Amino acid sequence: MLIEIYSPAFKENNNIRPVIQFKKGLNVIQGTQTGSNSIGKSSALLAIDFAFGGNSYLDSDGVKYVGNHVMYFCFKFDKKYFFSRSTADADTITVCNEKYKTTDKTLFRKEFIEWLKEKYVSNKTNLSFRQLTSTFFRIYGKNNHDENYPLQGYRNQPTKESIKILMSLFDFYKDIEPYHNQLDVQIDKLKTFKNARKYSFISNLVGGKTQYEENIKTLSNLRAELNALTLNYEVNASSEEIESNKARENLKANKLSLDTQLERLQRQSKLLEISIEFGLLPTEADIESLAEFFPDINLKKIYEIEQFHKKLSAILEDQFKSEKESLDTKTAEIKDSIEQVERQMSELNITNSISKDFLDKHSELNKKIEALEEQNKAYLEETQLQEAKQSATQNLEKNVEHILSEIEYNLNTRMHEFNDRLYVEKRNSPKIELKNYNSYRFFTPKDTGTGTNFKGLILLDLAILYTSALPALVHDSLFFKNIDDEGIDGIMKIYKDTANLNKQIFIAFDKQSSYSNETYEILQDNKVLQLYSGGGELYGQSWNREIKGDKNEI
Repeated sequence: MLIEIYSPAFKENNNIRPVIQFKKGLNVIQGTQTGSNSIGKSSALLAIDFAFGGNSYLDSDGVKYVGNHVMYFCFKFDKKYFFSRSTADADTITVCNEKYKTTDKTLFRKEFIEWLKEKYVSNKTNLSFRQLTSTFFRIYGKNNHDENYPLQGYRNQPTKESIKILMSLFDFYKDIEPYHNQLDVQIDKLKTFKNARKYSFISNLVGGKTQYEENIKTLSNLRAELNALTLNYEVNASSEEIESNKARENLKANKLSLDTQLERLQRQSKLLEISIEFGLLPTEADIESLAEFFPDINLKKIYEIEQFHKKLSAILEDQFKSEKESLDTKTAEIKDSIEQVERQMSELNITNSISKDFLDKHSELNKKIEALEEQNKAYLEETQLQEAKQSATQNLEKNVEHILSEIEYNLNTRMHEFNDRLYVEKRNSPKIELKNYNSYRFFTPKDTGTGTNFKGLILLDLAILYTSALPALVHDSLFFKNIDDEGIDGIMKIYKDTANLNKQIFIAFDKQSSYSNETYEILQDNKVLQLYSGGGELYGQSWNREIKGDKNEI
């Protein structure tokens, strides 16, 4: 269990706070009688969560206003284990000696969390220690305090995942994991199939079973039309011969296209040959002939211009040659393709020639048939996937039903027992209905009040703590605000009794004198940290107090 935590960032009246020591059972972070806010109660709980491998502390006011700092902490199991963890590098946990001097041994956060799981939880589960416990470390800012959905560990967590955590804590998940995995496989297959259809990698059938049956009728008509076409054209050829004729027509069309490309390349090549052979510039005789028609022309200037053109022509000539080489390569490739097509045509060895008109109509009908057959095939495949998913779901529900029924009975029995201890006059106890692997309901019969709902959440957490492998609970002060005094008195007694479980509860609480003497004594006896305003905050200061002369005022 966690037995202590320390940080140079924790201060009281400008002095570093001593080590905060914890024990089994109840550990109270106590606020003021007036319920002062922003003194660090939630941050202290987040610091405890940080020692258990959580990351929510990184977003706390302590890190925001104090800056990065190191947390030192110790767990005790077969022996004491000392560690340090910095908010500047929260993914690394450093092993320390008993005086918190760091060693050269470090653990990645994932390794540290796995170590905690080995020490705390013997259950066989593929879930991490954080997944198993984080839901029940209920601290302001962690978004896990919805009193109507108490199994939700974070905002928008799938209910399937929440119930999986619960079953793992009761060491039942190993019994239904194969069924869970099979359902996941079938869901993934169906999702992959639908995505492929969405992006047109496979055919899509709009209309479902009705369209499937319409396609069967249409296919029957198209096949009849195909037979009639053969009779009308008096084609006495096998399907292989018909396909061979189609292949020849396709090859002829391909050859025609290749011949056209070859002619175009040959024309381009001829023009380049002329340009390279005769050049683009006028000769000296051309310029002198020009002078006969224009006696006053400045021949010197023309010769100067032509000198520049000669340099440019040399560059162009190189480009012409390069282009000619490229054309020759392409021409050779086209000729090779033509030869290959001609060879394929000769290999077909067609003796029974069929008219192109018949072949075109035959191809058109075949395309329609193939398209409808592909649509129906896709429909049948999706239907099979849907049935496989449904079968996997039914297998899971069947095998999980008795497990959830047992967990539900144990939790409701324990909550009823706890609820009876809270009040002199008996009241309805909270209930949980675990309907199936992805659905549950939590309520108190005939009572939907806010205080009742939060009381129910606390009793559910305690029931889980008492009956499962959950090693610790954390409850922030916000959970107690709406619960009546009699309920608070009873909850504190139950908290106190958890010392016999060899487990831990960490709570933040204030206005302690407002309750019974017995509750006050429980809180004082189990207080591990006292916080107050005016220097007694967790960090020795508060950020919600106006500072005189603050220049940041608007």
